[in-house]
Parts: sequence; structure tokens; C-alpha cells
Amino acid sequence: SLAFASVYAMNPSIFVLDEPTANLDADAIDTLRQQIIQIKKEGRTVVIAEHRLYFLMDLIDRAIFIQKGKIVQIFSGNEFRNLSDEQRIRMGLRSLVHPVLELPPADPSGAQEGLSVENLSCAFDKQPVFSGLGFSAKRGEVLGIVGHNGAGKTTMTRCLCGLLKEVNGTVRLDGQTLKAKQRNKASFCVMQDVNHQLFSDSVWNECELAQPDCPPERIEEILRSFDLLDFKDRHPMALSGGQKQRLAVATAILSNKDVLVFDEPTSGLDYHRMLEVSNMIRKLNDENKVIIIVSHDFEFLGRTCDKIFDMEGCSIERR
Repeated sequence: SLAFASVYAMNPSIFVLDEPTANLDADAIDTLRQQIIQIKKEGRTVVIAEHRLYFLMDLIDRAIFIQKGKIVQIFSGNEFRNLSDEQRIRMGLRSLVHPVLELPPADPSGAQEGLSVENLSCAFDKQPVFSGLGFSAKRGEVLGIVGHNGAGKTTMTRCLCGLLKEVNGTVRLDGQTLKAKQRNKASFCVMQDVNHQLFSDSVWNECELAQPDCPPERIEEILRSFDLLDFKDRHPMALSGGQKQRLAVATAILSNKDVLVFDEPTSGLDYHRMLEVSNMIRKLNDENKVIIIVSHDFEFLGRTCDKIFDMEGCSIERR
């Protein structure tokens, strides 16, 4: 919102938005949509590069489909809106209608096998963020966590992974209480901004850093499954945003930790890449991991998760 407001204040005639909804909740997306409507009414041009499409469907005047750096097809607004599901999926496009998330709620805290969170309270920069958080994530089950922007989801992931110490509460793994340092050793977190966790000088070395004892065949298998093998010698910072995201997810899988936490893992991913990440995470169920996904991407959550925990159920401390 701040970035959009700062650009609007410059009174440009053309707005170019690159993945503006990547980390936005439904309310924030609706606010952005209203802003776009206002800009159109003012007679200004809006160019949007976006994977999340449903909120734009009645606003689009033209749609340009780009593949491998080339313009493949240009649609009128009506032509684009009338794409069949078969055409959309073949093109690798996300849902053209608002996805509905219908999954059972998370179990209350107390699971013996898996991760159990009881009465958790966290703060950031000495300011309280949330309190009274409680849920269970069983082994072999994918738990999705949702909540509005500012609900404390990212702070919660940092706390679960031991990157941030809790103020109060208990976190147990398989019935054993874990302090922050122990949680850090047992878990791996794919952060919302993966640029903060890619350190090595090549894609291959980044994978080895995640699991130094990992057989080369396993690294090759994972990189191939994420379509990254051809980039194994490339510096991670030279990858596209979507490629960085897939690399971070790949390193999480290779880490072989008991608890895997993914914070917005589909940011910047098209339909096909989203499916790849979903399928790889589902396969981890067979390895009896604790898997937690924090996301606003209902299309992805509906495909990937077994249960959902809504953070609006705990006490959120608004600053």
C-alpha cells in the first residue's frame, strides 16, 4: 500500500505493477482492485504482470500472454475471460475465479506425534505481536495457516523455527518440550523473502549447504523436479524470482529436518510451478514430516493442505 501510494503521489500517466498481490490477503487485494478501478476512471494506463488473475477479470481490456520471453498471443478482455479451464491450464495460468478454501480446521493443541503449540505469545522489537496461540500439526499431515496481513504469521514462523524466542507458551515435538535453540536445530524455514536465505555462489552449492551429506544423485533428482538442473552452476542471485522461490523450497526438502515451515512458498509462481511445489510438499507426507504452510494463496492451500488454522482465532496485538 505504501509503495502504491508513493507512486500515485508522483501523478504518473502510466502505472506498471509487477506481481502486486504476491503477499497480500483478500482484503488488501480488494483495496488494490479499487485503486486500479480509480486509476482507470482517471484515464490512466495500467500495466500489470501477475499470476493471480481472478481479481482482474472484469477490469482487463487486453491480456498479453508471454512464454519464454516472447509474446505468444494477445487477447481482448472478452477473449481472455472466455478461456476454458483446459486452455487456461495448458497456458499455465492460475484460476480465473476466486478460489474457495474448504478444509477442516486444525486440531487443538496436544498432539503427541508431531508439533504441538500451546498458549504461545511472541513479540518483535519488544512489541507484542500475538498471544494465546494454540494448534497441533501432526506428522504426515500438511497444515495451512492463514490470517490477514499483520496478524503475526511471519513472526509465528520465526518463533516456531527458533529464530525468535517466545515470550510465553510451549512448543513440543513428539511430546518433548523444545526451547528456541532446539527448534532451530529440528526445523527449516523457507522465508517470505528468499533473498535472505540464499548464501552460496551456485545453485548446486546452495543445495549442498542445506544438507552437506546429501548424495549428489538426490540433489540432481530434486533440481530436475523443480526444473533447476540446467541452472546448477548459476549464482542464486542471478535467478528469476520464481526460480529463487523453487530453489528455497528445494533446499528445505533436501535439509531432511523434522519440521518444515513454508512462508508464502508460491510467491511469483505460475500454475504449473505451483503444482510442482504442491506435489513435492505432498510427497513429503510419506517421509512423516511436520509440514506447515503460511500463505494467502487459497488455490495452492486447497490443493496441498489437509487442515487449516486461522490466526484470527488468537489474540492479535495491533500496534
